[in-house]
Amino acid sequence: MREDLDAISLIDEKKGSKLLRREKVRFFAKYGGGGYQLGLELPDWWWDKNKNKASCPSVVSETKEYMFGTVRVVLAVVPYREFDTYWQPVSWSKGFMDRVNKTQEEHRKKFGWVADKRKDALDLPINWPTEINNKYFTVQHNEV
Repeated sequence: MREDLDAISLIDEKKGSKLLRREKVRFFAKYGGGGYQLGLELPDWWWDKNKNKASCPSVVSETKEYMFGTVRVVLAVVPYREFDTYWQPVSWSKGFMDRVNKTQEEHRKKFGWVADKRKDALDLPINWPTEINNKYFTVQHNEV
């Protein structure tokens, strides 16, 4: 998935005011090693100029797309294990859910995510998160 962020465009100041080079910034989500990669696709000239500034985010990885003059900057990886609760083909049991929760917590920690536990007072044997958060993104678990 790739989506233009129309509200954000970058201007190459070296071209002068007569010839502004406007380029789009795009959000992307794609399969990657260990999870879904979330990030931005940026003009390579802008990234090369700004990536070492303190105001730029730290990144998981960056990949230049030389043919297009862009760079894909991965800002977060949502672990595939985050969604185990929804697609594991076994009967539900407390022991199974405890194993799933333990695995999810390990993978969240590995990729820098923190679970925001349910704030409601349901009398359930497990405590599902309603969302997970990292430095740049929030992923919400909503009812299906």
